[in-house]
Amino acid sequence: MLETQNDKPNDDEVEDSEIITQLSAGDKELLELIQKLLEPCDRITYGERQREVAAKLGKSVRTVRRLVKKWEEQGLAGLQTTQRADKGKHRIDSQWQKFIINTYKEGNKGGKRITPQQVAIRIYLPSPRFLRSASLSPQ
Repeated sequence: MLETQNDKPNDDEVEDSEIITQLSAGDKELLELIQKLLEPCDRITYGERQREVAAKLGKSVRTVRRLVKKWEEQGLAGLQTTQRADKGKHRIDSQWQKFIINTYKEGNKGGKRITPQQVAIRIYLPSPRFLRSASLSPQ
């Protein structure tokens, strides 16, 4: 028996189904909510739907609008959550990190107490003594 072209899934359908199976449960739920949101309705109903979706996702209505825009512009790729490239990496130099930790530890010795805000002040307004002790500037 001959197979017609309609019996076989086309490449686009196969690719779409592969992508959908790779979506996390949260991404699948997001996709369903976005598709429900895009069903035809009047402006008042659309606003209500936006608020409902925002409440279900725990996000703002503005964020839901951004997600809809990403869906319209990028499709499924726009809805997939991605990991940050710098996840888990410190954004400051290791010497500065040591300086901050040492400043906090030194400030909390004995009966003295220093808050993180006071550490920040010392970092933003460092004295030459602190810089020399942390080896952050030439002596």
